[in-house]
Amino acid sequence: PRASAFGLDAYPDLVSKAAALLHSLVMNHAFVDGNKRTAVLATLVFVDLNGHRIRWDQREALDFVLRLANHQIGLSDVIAFLGERIYLDTSQLA
Repeated sequence: PRASAFGLDAYPDLVSKAAALLHSLVMNHAFVDGNKRTAVLATLVFVDLNGHRIRWDQREALDFVLRLANHQIGLSDVIAFLGERIYLDTSQLA
């Protein structure tokens, strides 16, 4: 996500960018159906394209995204959650 405020990047690092993407896709209902699935997949691809991975299992991801969709958590929670799970994929390093 590209967003700025007062000339500063609103999401200055990979974790906050990934969190903003996940949060936005889940909460803004861009599609008639599949918003949560699309949000998870788009976030995984975004993180992967930036040389990182997310360490989570399907159940954990599902529970978390459902809590987000039900307004039980917010963007700061998503940043914290992903911050604990995103890691550099060293197998991609030359």
